[in-house]
Amino acid sequence: MAREDYVIEQSTIDVKLSYLPTDLSVDCPPVVMMNNRQVSNFLSYCKKKNTVKLCVTFNGGVEDKGGEEKSDLNKKPDSPSDGDACFNADEKVLGRVVEEDKQSVIELAKSPKKRKHHHGASDGVGSSLKSFSVTKEQYFRSKDVLKATMELYAMKYNCDYKITKSYKKFWCIRCVDVVCKWSLRAEHLERSMYFKVNKFVDDHSCAPSRKNKFCRTPSTKTIGHLIMHNYEGVLEGPKPNVISNIIRTQYGHDLTYHQAWEAPEYAANEVRGIPEKSYGKIPKYLYMLEQANPGTYTNYEVDGENRFKYLFISFGQSIRGSYKPIWKVIVVDGTFLKSKYKGVW
Repeated sequence: MAREDYVIEQSTIDVKLSYLPTDLSVDCPPVVMMNNRQVSNFLSYCKKKNTVKLCVTFNGGVEDKGGEEKSDLNKKPDSPSDGDACFNADEKVLGRVVEEDKQSVIELAKSPKKRKHHHGASDGVGSSLKSFSVTKEQYFRSKDVLKATMELYAMKYNCDYKITKSYKKFWCIRCVDVVCKWSLRAEHLERSMYFKVNKFVDDHSCAPSRKNKFCRTPSTKTIGHLIMHNYEGVLEGPKPNVISNIIRTQYGHDLTYHQAWEAPEYAANEVRGIPEKSYGKIPKYLYMLEQANPGTYTNYEVDGENRFKYLFISFGQSIRGSYKPIWKVIVVDGTFLKSKYKGVW
């Protein structure tokens, strides 16, 4: 498909597909797709994320009659379509459209010179603090992502800060010690959700003895992002006591009782979806089921308060194969909801 879009001959040009997972920092090497299985994994990964950037790189040499001359297509692209073409995967398929500064993203993708001065836009909270860093002129996709990132910063460097200004256009923090010069100031970009760090004093001038024994307490949402990978592809994730041990050993932070219970629930909801919202998908699922299986009968009932009551499905293949030759017997088989799922909308 990339060859058709860019009119590339397969015999002379090598096409490399790569992407950077949002759980990793911009300093990490990208994931290169080498076979169909890896492409399938990439498509599955796209369905779980708000937005994913796919990078298409063209490499190869062109033979000339006067002699062999190799040209690097990534060095001097003749048009915006040559060289490194980075673009977002179809956000409509992902179900959620991220509002962002389109012009800034296009400039970052097209101009290699400008890209050097931008330290990348953080997509979200990662699952590791080893390669974690905050720099001046760094971009963040939203104010919430910026807050979560600074909470991770406090966890990594065992420090605390206080918020001095928090407005729609500015977000400023500084060290809790009034003598310390450590501070950060981020500004909101117009017509977008992005925040840019335009001032950052990274050195702590306060004495180590003045620091608190424990760092700033991260929010439940931030902790949920850290442990979210533990709930992907499994029926049941780690229990709250196991999560407390993971955060203590890997990040050096002790969770409170409420954090140990709420963080796993948030992580599971981010991976699997919220049960209450899943009921809104049932009518769409039944419609597609009837379209894909002609003759299928479905019935979806709700009570007077628009809460789920019951669901009935009979596939067209079963109706055609068993209705005439088999003796008519009514059998009712079903299930019921229990625990926290009772009475959901």
